[in-house]
Amino acid sequence: MLTITAASLAGGQGKTTSSFFLARALAQRGYKVLMVDADPQSSLTLYLGHEVEANQPTLLEVLNKQVGVEDGIYESNYQNLWLIPYSEKNQHFQSLIRQTLSRLSLSETPHIYFHYSAKFSREDQAAILRAARSVRPQGTYSFVWINTHHNVRLYDNRVETDGSLSRGSYVITSPHQIYISTTGYNPYRKALGTPVVLEINIWTEQPTGVLNPAPDLKALAVQILSLTKLNWASTDSLCAEPITTKYAGDIAYLTDAFLRQNQSFCLHPVLEKTPWFI
Repeated sequence: MLTITAASLAGGQGKTTSSFFLARALAQRGYKVLMVDADPQSSLTLYLGHEVEANQPTLLEVLNKQVGVEDGIYESNYQNLWLIPYSEKNQHFQSLIRQTLSRLSLSETPHIYFHYSAKFSREDQAAILRAARSVRPQGTYSFVWINTHHNVRLYDNRVETDGSLSRGSYVITSPHQIYISTTGYNPYRKALGTPVVLEINIWTEQPTGVLNPAPDLKALAVQILSLTKLNWASTDSLCAEPITTKYAGDIAYLTDAFLRQNQSFCLHPVLEKTPWFI
């Protein structure tokens, strides 16, 4: 049996892309081809135009023998080409959201904001939304992407200013996007002219049957500003991110470090009941 391997120690070298086009070429010649996506990035699943629906078995369920192999195989958009998709990340999202919302004292019609700094895909948002609605079907859910990795700089050219936008000032660039200054003038970053503003994007999902009104960008700006924590003595106060995203990576890293060492880990009782920390 002929074996063809596309291998590289580095990411982004075209392994998945090469495998995808090889499979398509074989399928076009009449061979029946099954592709198995075992990459957490799910790039192959995306290339083949497959969206994993709720409760659909994927490679994870096949490997855990929760379903038979045939139950995890789906037709693709290409003739003679089938796929076993990968969606472990979405399943983790759904499990995390269900557990978190179940721990909070919520009304039947809450408005919940999901803050994130790494952009979610449409599939990620759909998975989170399904999980949230399984707990509170009549809730309103807003996805707020807080982007600090951009090249936008805003300057105030009025003579009475130092060139920096004052803290709390924001600029509306689209019905769903604002740029907001959360630090104002910072002498440590004087070479940049003004500290990096936060790019805030919001998408809101209303309960089924309810029309989506235009987002209240002023309220969004107030919310983001209230969650920022300034540290003027540090050169790292460049953009004063909201605490919901600024410390998320540190919290995840420390938690994982404790769990890897099989040590007991528990949060302070106050933090256990703090929605932004959860």
